[in-house]
Amino acid sequence: MFKKPAPERQTSFKSLGLATLLAVIAWCIAGIQIWLLAYGFGMDLPISNMALSIGAYTLAWVAGFLVVFVPAGTDVREGVLGLLFAGSLSSGGILAVVLGIRITMTFADLAFAGAGALLRTSNKR
Repeated sequence: MFKKPAPERQTSFKSLGLATLLAVIAWCIAGIQIWLLAYGFGMDLPISNMALSIGAYTLAWVAGFLVVFVPAGTDVREGVLGLLFAGSLSSGGILAVVLGIRITMTFADLAFAGAGALLRTSNKR
């Protein structure tokens, strides 16, 4: 009654490692985006601030992922980013960076969802 069917394909450690690598690359790209955006709002440009931005985004993403009762980590990611950038940006700069990142990520999610839907419908033909 509760038995699940066997998966069509088994997950390998190679594919799991590749997925992890791609996630790390995505976090680094998003962190660099935050670093450059924060630079525009007054953050200094040293590499240490780039590391802070990558680490802050990664921690914020994980926090948003772990707080399951909030859809898409709404406000959790922003709160974590705000706390971690408190010593590097003004409150207005933090607000601009956090809102800019949320808007950018929302548009990116919509663009990739649209591209995926188009690819799926074109493959069905």
